[in-house]
Amino acid sequence: MTTFFFLELTIIALLNAAAQVFIKKASIVSWFDWSTIFNKNLWLGGLLYVVGFFLWVKALNQGELTFIVPFTTSLMYIATIFFGWYFFREQITTIRVVGILVICVGMFLVMKK
Repeated sequence: MTTFFFLELTIIALLNAAAQVFIKKASIVSWFDWSTIFNKNLWLGGLLYVVGFFLWVKALNQGELTFIVPFTTSLMYIATIFFGWYFFREQITTIRVVGILVICVGMFLVMKK
């Protein structure tokens, strides 16, 4: 696997984590009413998901499912913790960090041949 492929997988993970941030921002303004339909954060989050989906399909065509899913999932966990802290001032507790590390170690073990 090339460096470009790892970069592509990283972009997929970041797009999905960013999409979650925009959708959460949309849900803070209004949970679901008519104004939700016109919420730019909701649309931007959806757009990021769509772009990530097409990159995901491309990546699945180029690599092994048993490598791609654990790798991108681990990166999404890390990005989500960072984005939650940065954008929403969510606390990063020691137990959360330990939990993420355990999940990431498990994902990397699953990826081993």
